[in-house]
Amino acid sequence: MTGVGEVDRTLAEIDLDALECLVLDLEEIVFMDLAGLRVILRAHKLGRHRGFDLEVIRPRGAAGRIFTLTPLARELRLVDAA
Repeated sequence: MTGVGEVDRTLAEIDLDALECLVLDLEEIVFMDLAGLRVILRAHKLGRHRGFDLEVIRPRGAAGRIFTLTPLARELRLVDAA
């Protein structure tokens, strides 16, 4: 996925009630700002309300550091890329 709008559209199009786990693979993301964090938080809240887990594959480098700067990291299931 290339941007926040695309992630939002995908979340609106898929059957969230049928999910057990949603994985956001951010491994190759090189930049993420507050808008990116908002969409991740929105997906996390959807998961709590709809009964699926959210797993986030942590971006490398500078984009991944944003998770150390916010308490959101404590709320998410962050996974390092294999």
